[in-house]
Amino acid sequence: MMDAPVNLLFIEDSRDDVQLALLALERDGLRPSWKHVATEMELREALKSSTPDAILSDFSMPEFDGLAALKIARDFAPRVPFIFVSGTIGEERAIEAIRLGATDYVLKDNLRRLGTALRRALAEARDRERVRAAEEERARLVEILEATSDYVGMSDPQGRRIYLNAAGRKLTGVPEHPAQGALSPEIYPGWVREIIQNEALPAAAREGLWQGETAMLDSEGKEIPVSQVVIAHRASDGGIRFFSTIARDISERKAYEKRITYLASYDALSGLPNRSLLGDRTAQAMTHARRVGRPCALIVLDLDRFKLINDSYGRSAGDALLRQVGERIRGAVRDGDTTAR
Repeated sequence: MMDAPVNLLFIEDSRDDVQLALLALERDGLRPSWKHVATEMELREALKSSTPDAILSDFSMPEFDGLAALKIARDFAPRVPFIFVSGTIGEERAIEAIRLGATDYVLKDNLRRLGTALRRALAEARDRERVRAAEEERARLVEILEATSDYVGMSDPQGRRIYLNAAGRKLTGVPEHPAQGALSPEIYPGWVREIIQNEALPAAAREGLWQGETAMLDSEGKEIPVSQVVIAHRASDGGIRFFSTIARDISERKAYEKRITYLASYDALSGLPNRSLLGDRTAQAMTHARRVGRPCALIVLDLDRFKLINDSYGRSAGDALLRQVGERIRGAVRDGDTTAR
């Protein structure tokens, strides 16, 4: 099976040596397309115009130096394999060249090794590129996670924290460096720990994902209501590698819901039960009165000439009066009685 075409750049003063190298590569099953340069200027122009898959360079040339060529190649194409193909390079120079960034070296009197060296260099370059791409992907992901306003955390199957983003550290008061290694349940109040251990983690392990509303503890130990998702991430063998959790602070939503619920039963101005809650409590009182055989009473009060206060002093004065009257009536009745507006 023939290899895929490989784009080579030769740095060589002898065209015959280039042809010998190409012949050795073709005999080894490689399909090279190639370009040949012999001077520093030609090398710079070639690297500016395109990036080869690999560079094969002589070490000693009348008008150019192999180490200088290596430096230029590292500046223009640092991830491209660079192999010295030379008849004069000694062991000490070869070691120095590799220390400076060369990938390998092959002697011209042993070109049978060139194909193997080139294949290995290309494979290693592909591996490095995959690692680099994965690291860049991870860096981009971390950048996104650090920028999001949601809590994002990761823990191993034993519950030890692996990662906690900036929003999570801010929410829980965990400093940046100790974010790893600590037990994740420490950020939860007791009642939530039971949910996480007995419901969320088993459900995520079984179904891949769990979501619900819980709470986390801030740096002062105050409960912060959150909407939370727990995800189980598995390895190729099916075992759980780690758990991740995403949580969003829903304090404002909870406060709004609480306010809506309150206004559904209470008068916004006086804070007294409204008509709806009065009807419910009246029905309860009448039911209780019939059951125990005792009477109950409903007293309706009206403020005489209240409109005169509004017209003379304004609605703010009228509102203040209503609040005062409500507080006084509430203070005059028993705890089990209802004062409504």
